[in-house]
Amino acid sequence: MRADRALCSRKVGKHFDTEIADEGFAYACDKARIAVEAALDGSYVVRASVPAEELSAERCGSLLRAAGPGGAGFPKLQER
Repeated sequence: MRADRALCSRKVGKHFDTEIADEGFAYACDKARIAVEAALDGSYVVRASVPAEELSAERCGSLLRAAGPGGAGFPKLQER
């Protein structure tokens, strides 16, 4: 039970198939799921309440990138 909680708390449990029984513990990597997540790595969905005619997807992305790591400056951009 502890192993399963540890995997879930580290958010990596979804990458493993686990089997916990009285006799022991077994696990295997879920390579298909890992490949799916790796393909999406670095992709983000950004929603804006501004119409596309006023703010293109490209401009929204450039503003978000300009905000810095984690979008720290993004609240300031929203005020403009």
